[in-house]
Amino acid sequence: MKICLKSCYISWIALFLAIMAVTLFSNIFVVSAAKLHVYSQAGQLYLNYQEPGQFYRALKMEKESNNWWYADELPDLIRFNIVDDKGQTDNLGGVLGEYPGDPAEDYSLNSQESWLKDGLLYPYNPDKIKPSDILTILTLNMHTYQEKNQSEKLATIALAINKLNPDIVCFQECAQDRSSPLLKKHYGKDIRTDNMAEIITTLLREKYAKNYDYYWDWSHYGWDRWEEGVAVLAKYPLAKCDSHYVSHNTEKTFWKSRNVVYAEVATPLGTINVFSAHLGWWTDTEEPYRFQIDNLLSWESSLQNKKITATFMCGDFNEAAGSEGYNYTIKNGKIIDSYFACFANSMLDSTIGGKIDGWQDGDGLGKRIDYIFMNDGAKLKPILAQRIFTEKCFGRVSDHVGVYAFFKK
Repeated sequence: MKICLKSCYISWIALFLAIMAVTLFSNIFVVSAAKLHVYSQAGQLYLNYQEPGQFYRALKMEKESNNWWYADELPDLIRFNIVDDKGQTDNLGGVLGEYPGDPAEDYSLNSQESWLKDGLLYPYNPDKIKPSDILTILTLNMHTYQEKNQSEKLATIALAINKLNPDIVCFQECAQDRSSPLLKKHYGKDIRTDNMAEIITTLLREKYAKNYDYYWDWSHYGWDRWEEGVAVLAKYPLAKCDSHYVSHNTEKTFWKSRNVVYAEVATPLGTINVFSAHLGWWTDTEEPYRFQIDNLLSWESSLQNKKITATFMCGDFNEAAGSEGYNYTIKNGKIIDSYFACFANSMLDSTIGGKIDGWQDGDGLGKRIDYIFMNDGAKLKPILAQRIFTEKCFGRVSDHVGVYAFFKK
């Protein structure tokens, strides 16, 4: 009897260990069944995708309906492009802002079921209404009237906002000419006739029948001519607005002075705090990034309360992803980099070229310095992100590309 009990006991242990081994094996080797849908009128589509550290693989896509194609049971993290039966490739094109001819880059995909249409990724079918539990944010450095064909590029930005329909937009290097006529006072700030935020919101209202409110303030004179600032735009009421200098210097005549704007936005998903920031550099001894980010994070923390659904700090932080300044921000601020949170293989994706203004003395390589940071206690989570205003996604409008992200409650 004792031998039998001992034998049974050993058998149960063996069974338990076997189940655990199978479970561990499954967790390591079985990938989630990610699914990608692509809209195209082509006769056949092929998905070219690459897992981290692997070679590209080609997969013939299956037809769904109404010009939609799909591929399923895909790995968790991939880079991909789409090729049709005529050999045309759909990807982001070049992403380095002002440099024509830079290599094309591919889309990124995570385990989130996604839809690709007209160069844009969605976490839902874009032919249907956006789910009520999703919030979208766009950030872009506008390059302070330094672009050729500036009017056309402002029109492109308005067109993109109309198509994307983001809940919140943040602009940096959003300027007006110091000599232009005053148009109005808006939230106590002098708005001139060529204010970039005013032009964009006017185009959205008059051309696309979309109403966005905005709050804008400026930091300093850019190129001795432009009142260069930052802005927050939103489809919803701005319950509060404010601006503060986070730099040591607060003089309008000093180009390194940094003024940040803040808005409390009343969205259907709850109250959202948003900051639009354009900060300095970690190694700058006159106006160090560390001092500025500490001030910003202290300000952000002071506004936290139970009614806040999430806080977003968006903009051009002038700190490359993975750098000392970036790591300091993430660690000390308990901050989430929403783009990287969506794609763990995306740390070094570029949003600028290597030699734009402010980076002339660098290594010449592209950098990711534009972020949608969020507080780690947020009641929303990032589910999908994409770089836009690339060569093939609306076209270039600045020496930066934009970042567009989806968040789910």
